[in-house]
Amino acid sequence: MRLFWGDRLSWNMDAWRDGVSRCVRGLLPLLLAESFLVMANEPLQLLAVEEPPASYTDSDGLVSGYVTDIVREIQRRIGNDDTIRIVPEQRALELAQEQANVVLFGFSKTPLRELNFHLIAQVLSKSWVLYGRKDSGLTLESLEDFKGLAAIGVVRGDIRAEYLQQHQFLNLNEVSRHEHNVKKLYHHRIDALFYEPLGLADVCANLSLPLLAFEPLLTVRRSEVYIMMSRWGTPNEVVVQWQSAARKMQQDGTFEHIARLWADKIYQRYGVHSEIKDGMLNF
Repeated sequence: MRLFWGDRLSWNMDAWRDGVSRCVRGLLPLLLAESFLVMANEPLQLLAVEEPPASYTDSDGLVSGYVTDIVREIQRRIGNDDTIRIVPEQRALELAQEQANVVLFGFSKTPLRELNFHLIAQVLSKSWVLYGRKDSGLTLESLEDFKGLAAIGVVRGDIRAEYLQQHQFLNLNEVSRHEHNVKKLYHHRIDALFYEPLGLADVCANLSLPLLAFEPLLTVRRSEVYIMMSRWGTPNEVVVQWQSAARKMQQDGTFEHIARLWADKIYQRYGVHSEIKDGMLNF
C-alpha cells in the first residue's frame, strides 16, 4: 500500500498522542501517591481553647491541662511534635472548617460538628450550668425563665452561646473570655453566667474571688467533649492514625491513668471531687 506524506504525519501524530496518554496513565498513580504523601506529612495545627482544666496556659506560659496531656501522649505514640496553641474558640472552629490538618480539643460534640469534623475520641463529660450571685435572690425553674433576665454572660463562639442563640435568647452578653463574665457577675453587671463547674472554680482561684459567692441556678444539660480533626482535605491516613492511637490508650488504661492524675490535681487545687467514668473525667 502506498503511504503518502500526509498519511505518515497522521500516523505519527496518533502514535505520539497514544504514547503521551500511556505515559500520563503510568505517571498519574505516582503523582497522586506523592501528592498524598506530602499532604500526610504536612504539619498539623493543634488548637485548644482557654478552658481549664481541659486546656489552659499555665503560670510559665505553657499549654497545660487534662486533655492537653491526652493529646501529647497521642503525639508521642505517633511521632508527632507539632506545637499546641491556645486560640479563641471561634477562630479555632473557622480554621478547622477552612483548612486541612487541624486538630481541635476539647470541643463539645454537636450534630453539626459531627458533619464538619472527624471525631477522634471522647475525652470528658461536663455539665452546662447557669450560675448567678448567691445573694441575687433569683428563683428560676426553667430555661425559658432566664429569657427575662437583663443579661446572661457567654463567650463569643462558645458552644453554650450557640445553644442559647438557637433557643432564641436575645439577652446575651458576649465577651472573649470567661474571666470577663465571672468578674461582671461578681460585680452585679450581669445577672447570670453560662459556664461549667471546674471552669468557674479555676477562674475564681485565678482572680482571687470567692467561689461561694456564686450558685448554680440551673443545670441545662451534659456535654460530651471530644478531640476532633478537620474533615476537608485531611488525609484519611492521618485521621485513622490518631483514632487508632487514642483507642489503644483507652484500652491499655492510659486514659484512666491521666484522668486519675488530674482528678488529684483538681482536688488539691479546688477541693472539688471529680468523678471518673469510662476512663474519663466527669464534672
